[in-house]
Amino acid sequence: MTVRVVGGQVVLIAGGGLGTGALVARAAAQAGATAIIAQRGTEGAVLPGPVGTGTIRLADAETRSPAEICEAAGNGARRLDALVYSAAPALVSPYWQLDEAAWGRGVTDPLLDAHRWARAALLEMREQRYGKVILIGPPAGLEPNDDRVATSTLGGALRGLAESLAYAGLRFNVQTYAIRLGARPVDLGHAPEVVWPELGPRLVDLLGGRLDVASGGLVDIGAAGD
Repeated sequence: MTVRVVGGQVVLIAGGGLGTGALVARAAAQAGATAIIAQRGTEGAVLPGPVGTGTIRLADAETRSPAEICEAAGNGARRLDALVYSAAPALVSPYWQLDEAAWGRGVTDPLLDAHRWARAALLEMREQRYGKVILIGPPAGLEPNDDRVATSTLGGALRGLAESLAYAGLRFNVQTYAIRLGARPVDLGHAPEVVWPELGPRLVDLLGGRLDVASGGLVDIGAAGD
């Protein structure tokens, strides 16, 4: 893995998983990066970030597509160093109660959303011939055992997507990674910084190329107290 200075990087954050996106944005900004959070909100707003470091901006994902946001991020700063996609948790019914609509909400829809963002980012990174795509799976373990089918399926699918993207990025120096979050039912409702204190530092290590993980690989981050 090539070591890169995190300061000055442009990191796009999409998805919506229990506040992990905001945690990632703060960690990236603290390391000196420009973090762009794609969410429904005011276009171009600048959020308070760590003093004296990088910045956190908003991009309106309601009025603009993933391709438009990735293109704007790349054109505005002349670079798009990383996409971090954080999957929303698939907290749904036990397996024997899952109908097609619930399966779509818990598995199909978020997986398709991850693909749209990853593809849009890869098209930008292909032009600049470097970049990283980091997929954070839904935390497994918040729900009772018999409710974990959709969560586990989505997490496995995202890991498979990361492996596939690793092959697609070989020619363009684009690396992809999957992050698997551990959790416990008692963690539900707690701030992500409390549940996963290692997520921010490990993410920054990935951005800087300081984590010994091959492209397409998996990074396990357990909940505090595991």
